[in-house]
Amino acid sequence: MADIHINYLAVLVSSVAAFVLGGLWYSPLLFAKLWVKAHGFSEQQTKEMQKKAGPGYFITFLGNIVMALVFSALISYAHPADIIQGLWLGFLLWVGFALTTGLSNAIFSGKSMLAHWIDAGYQLIYILLIGAILTIWQ
Repeated sequence: MADIHINYLAVLVSSVAAFVLGGLWYSPLLFAKLWVKAHGFSEQQTKEMQKKAGPGYFITFLGNIVMALVFSALISYAHPADIIQGLWLGFLLWVGFALTTGLSNAIFSGKSMLAHWIDAGYQLIYILLIGAILTIWQ
């Protein structure tokens, strides 16, 4: 079994970057209004969700750290030679795991396809971002 090298600073930086991207992605600057509409949430429901968002943010950030740690281990095994290969690995992970799982969940939960694609787009971009940062700092 190969030794796994984890750059913990890169894991932390990529986790923070993914979290910040989420804040931007789901802000009024980008997709907040469309995402709320796609879910059919009322203004009151949206305000209530915002009041209770703290634990969700914390769990999301922990999830980003776990994803970056696992991704870092995969990069340690795969040894991508450059950022393009790191992005390609991220894209493959997104297609193979995030997109397929999210699509199945959306179909069976009745989630609108618009909401699914907004979420899937965010997942693609943050997985690529994590892959780029971890590849550069491997």
